[in-house]
Amino acid sequence: MTGTQKNQVVVPVLIVLIVIILVDQTRFLLVYPVPDTGMWFGDESWTMLTVRALARTGVACVPEALGSSLAHSNGLINGSIWISGLIYGVPAAISSSVASPVAIGRVITFIVSIACLICAYRLSLKLSANTVASLIALFALVSSSAYYFSSHSARLDALTGLSVLLYLYLFVLALERNDKNALSVRWIFLLPLIAMLSLAIY
Repeated sequence: MTGTQKNQVVVPVLIVLIVIILVDQTRFLLVYPVPDTGMWFGDESWTMLTVRALARTGVACVPEALGSSLAHSNGLINGSIWISGLIYGVPAAISSSVASPVAIGRVITFIVSIACLICAYRLSLKLSANTVASLIALFALVSSSAYYFSSHSARLDALTGLSVLLYLYLFVLALERNDKNALSVRWIFLLPLIAMLSLAIY
């Protein structure tokens, strides 16, 4: 069997294994880890209540935190999470009568975590890794408990990870353009601007 023939066998097997793991993990999206509730506030509830309030009122706060400064504002830096408010807060505000904010956040996080996998795969191919090596890396990632936990939590970890991957991908493209002497002033302006905009995530 030649290397190409082996790849033709290994690549579909790896893709199927990755899909099986993701489908299996999806079955537990709303039950693992155990969701915290509005009664016992934890990271998921606080995060989702904050982004929902930002989407509804334009102020990142937790109105349910009676007697706390968080009921009025999360401060200048923590209160400027506009990208997260758009991605997480708007669906939570629109669908609040259908599901809990934590359940809505978990579904969004799972979608974002899939986008992370796609971005990581594309980036690894861009950095000259071959298809099999890239898929083995993805298989190792989706098999890890860290990915399982972070892709099932209504927190901003997956979105932060996606922003880092996308920025790294953009940076690699900029380096390629620089090597070809095609790096324009627009790219030089956009790289630090996008880095600064990442503060609007978390």
